[in-house]
Amino acid sequence: MSEIDALIWIRDNMSCGFLDSAMPAVSLSVTADIIWFAASLLLMVRKDTRHIGAVLFLAEVLCIILGNVILKNVFERPRPFDAYPFELIVTEPSDWSFPSGHTAGSFAAATVALMHSKKIGYAMLAYAAVVGFSRLYLCVHYPSDVFGGAMLGVLCAVAARLIIDRITEGDGYGSGGDRQGVR
Repeated sequence: MSEIDALIWIRDNMSCGFLDSAMPAVSLSVTADIIWFAASLLLMVRKDTRHIGAVLFLAEVLCIILGNVILKNVFERPRPFDAYPFELIVTEPSDWSFPSGHTAGSFAAATVALMHSKKIGYAMLAYAAVVGFSRLYLCVHYPSDVFGGAMLGVLCAVAARLIIDRITEGDGYGSGGDRQGVR
């Protein structure tokens, strides 16, 4: 089964009024990573959550730089609707397809959350998976774009954690995150 076939299968077998309304809303909720940047800034206000806020902020910045600025322009992969006449229910994105920026930012946020709280992290991983699926449902990304975005998000979160831990080493917030560790 090709990646286009997978998208056609999703459209033919899962398309319904509920998902036609929900999937654009899910994608819109993480557009431009605004929700993740807002969350990071709110977390940085309080001293006890400042570390996780800084990690989240840096992870999102890394996703944008590596995914949207570098990888999309290196691979220059056309979108699925450029290869197959999908009837889109959202506005056509104008940038390249690989990797999925929505998915990368969401998996970065989920991974950061998971490093600090398993309970919140697992819930956010589920939401990140729904975001990734929404990009397939909307036919604006190939499955490999979503997988690549997820991997990029995880890697950016881990790198951000290592960088922020190194920067904050010795101030009581390095290596252990918010002093409380993983719950």
